[in-house]
Amino acid sequence: MEFGQILADYVKSVTLDRVPQREVEVAKLGVLDQIGVALAGVGEDPGIRVQDMVNRCAANEATVFGTPRKTSTWLAALVNGTLGHTLDFDDCSSFGHPSVVLVPAMLATGETQDRSGRELLEAYIAGYEVAKRCRELSQGARISSTDCTVPRCSDH
Repeated sequence: MEFGQILADYVKSVTLDRVPQREVEVAKLGVLDQIGVALAGVGEDPGIRVQDMVNRCAANEATVFGTPRKTSTWLAALVNGTLGHTLDFDDCSSFGHPSVVLVPAMLATGETQDRSGRELLEAYIAGYEVAKRCRELSQGARISSTDCTVPRCSDH
């Protein structure tokens, strides 16, 4: 079986009934924290700059945080992810800043595809786990032509 299929099967298999309640509660906090951090970035220069792209897009698919506006799914994820990085308060783990990548993408896609909160939380948990496992697989691996390795932050 191809790696991509194995990964897709795993992601589809994640359900809240199979996740310990404590981990579900932590995931809920992670999602809420990321939304709060992104909302705190509204009005800051990086967010303003990337929101200017929304003015050039006529789509009405997904919400841009902190505004009454909607845009394309991908652009909402980009803008909301940028807002989440703006003040640099996004979460940090041994494998980067997973929530700032996961939450904007899952919320924009979930809004476009009319997904439930339960499905979004399952997507967050699956995405977080995949990111963690990919980092473990690449431990110490080169990630660029400059021979840098991925920086490490402490898990919390």
